[in-house]
Amino acid sequence: MKIKTKYQGDIEITQDQIISFPQGILGFEEHKDFIIVSIEGNSYFKFLQNIHHEYISFLVINPW
Repeated sequence: MKIKTKYQGDIEITQDQIISFPQGILGFEEHKDFIIVSIEGNSYFKFLQNIHHEYISFLVINPW
C-alpha cells in the first residue's frame, strides 16, 4: 500500500509495518494506525507517521 507522509513524501508500506493503538495516542485518540519511518542519514530519530493523515507525524527516539 502507498501512503503520503509529512516529511518523506509517498512511501510504500506493508500491512505488517502498521502499529495499531486501539485507543489512540494521548491527545490524538481518533488516530490509531501508524508506522515507524526511518530518517535517512540519522540513526537516532524516526517518525511515528499516521497512515491515514499525512500531516500527523511525531518525531520519536529510543530512550535506551
